[in-house]
Amino acid sequence: MTSPSATLAYQQLRESILGVDLLPGEVLTEARLGERLQTSRTTVRGALARLENEGLIRKTGRSFIVAPIDLREIEEAFAFRSVLEVGALRLAFPTVTPERLAWVRDRASEFGDDTSIGDHMDRATRFHVDLAGLSGNRLIVRSLEDVLLRLARARWLEARGEGGLARSHADHLHLLDLIAARQEDAAATHLHAHIQRSCSRLVQALRDDRRGLGLRGLAVHT
Repeated sequence: MTSPSATLAYQQLRESILGVDLLPGEVLTEARLGERLQTSRTTVRGALARLENEGLIRKTGRSFIVAPIDLREIEEAFAFRSVLEVGALRLAFPTVTPERLAWVRDRASEFGDDTSIGDHMDRATRFHVDLAGLSGNRLIVRSLEDVLLRLARARWLEARGEGGLARSHADHLHLLDLIAARQEDAAATHLHAHIQRSCSRLVQALRDDRRGLGLRGLAVHT
């Protein structure tokens, strides 16, 4: 069982990586992180193991680095998402009930101006997983959970952009309206476009490199 201190260390480090307070390519050592978090190396070690499993850090010799941001990998992951989610949506259409759709809508409507970016991202992730779950295909759901985990930092960066959270939330609700109206093709088109817009906004922001991420750990393939 994971101790409360290890869980807190993991959450603090994860938020620092997702928020780019710890930059891509930055070297992480147990000693330095222990001082930063005021905790033991054993606790830090447990947190690092979880972050490595999520793909947010990588082992290099005796230390770790914050995983680089690879634009090609991001574009491929978003394309994979689109295939998974649109396929799951079409699988769900013959059997989805108004009750199940209302359940997804209720959970998607938990949205407020005072909610943190982290909470917003958790809810956005939950929405996409809930939607895929309507298909009844557990392998699709597990695959989507994995790719969303791998995209967590990229999606966090996109959400920090002006209007990103509100725009995404409006997209979600409109998609549910299309499903409720039994407009399968329109819903599939809207979901694909929603995912592509998110990808395009993020990739363009990283290519512009306004935060100076290109200095360390930003891989741009031509």
